[in-house]
Amino acid sequence: MKKQQPGPLPVSQRALAAYLGVSSSLLNMINSGRHGDRQLGADQSKKSTDLVLAHLQSQKPHAPGPSIKKMQKSVAEDCARLATKMSGKAEYAAANMAVLGDQLDDMSRNHQRDKEWMNTVDYLLTKLPNSGESENDRIWLQNQEKIVLKRLEKNGLASQVKLGAQIEMEKARARIYGAAVKKLQTK
Repeated sequence: MKKQQPGPLPVSQRALAAYLGVSSSLLNMINSGRHGDRQLGADQSKKSTDLVLAHLQSQKPHAPGPSIKKMQKSVAEDCARLATKMSGKAEYAAANMAVLGDQLDDMSRNHQRDKEWMNTVDYLLTKLPNSGESENDRIWLQNQEKIVLKRLEKNGLASQVKLGAQIEMEKARARIYGAAVKKLQTK
């Protein structure tokens, strides 16, 4: 048995039957043509015909009806609100990207400066005589060595790469939000 083609209306047979005021089984019998002379009453037949004609007429190009206009206005307002919100997020991401970029520059400069200072401290420790009078100098230089090692670790390559990744993420976020705003503003 071949499956019936759907009717011209985008509603279920049950919904159409309820609209026409008949049972869905009666509507099914009429549509299938298997039960001979079963027919819709004149009022139901006119109602069905008017519904199909109205639906076919609405598919022709013309000005949208009030429901569509209302929906379009609501969608436009939603898009405008979302575009404003996303525009703010794009601006925030761009500003954050700049701040993080400055931090990365500072981190890189500090790392270079600390490496140079560490070389100086190492050099002085190797040149320091092993006398009692140089013990305070040794303690001070060893303390400097510990401090600089912590700073080198804090500003090292791993930290710089991590911060660079954050910058790239902010750049992507700004680009994505910017593209979304353009899309929302053109629709």
